[in-house]
Amino acid sequence: MWNGMTGNYFWMYEYLHIFRHYLVFSKLASEVSATNYQDIFNAILFRGGFMFTNSRYLTKGISSELPLNLQILLWSMIDTLLIEKDYLQIFNIKIVRGNLVEITHSQEKPSYKHTIQAVADIERDMKVYVIDDREQSTMLFAEEY
Repeated sequence: MWNGMTGNYFWMYEYLHIFRHYLVFSKLASEVSATNYQDIFNAILFRGGFMFTNSRYLTKGISSELPLNLQILLWSMIDTLLIEKDYLQIFNIKIVRGNLVEITHSQEKPSYKHTIQAVADIERDMKVYVIDDREQSTMLFAEEY
């Protein structure tokens, strides 16, 4: 497998990743009305906050066929998920019309499903898995599994 985040894109992604952690931390702090960091830490841990925080990889298929803006969007949808995260995140990407796509993000346990629309230039409908094996997270097409 190949780590697709290189050069300037890598640093942009890392900046967004750090900023996302700040936003999630701030949101959890206000949600739990925490007066100490232990309460916030427990809230992050309870919600699966440590899943998908390891090294991230893309298969060659994802790197060549899924536009970078969608790659970043899918990682971001996982990062901002504020419920316990399953090790398998599933994304169904369907072309609505032109370059408008519908992305349905789901997981099995706990059950979760959320649909958004985005702009992307893709040529076919896609099913993308993101798998966390505790050592690394990998984004791949369903047919590559």
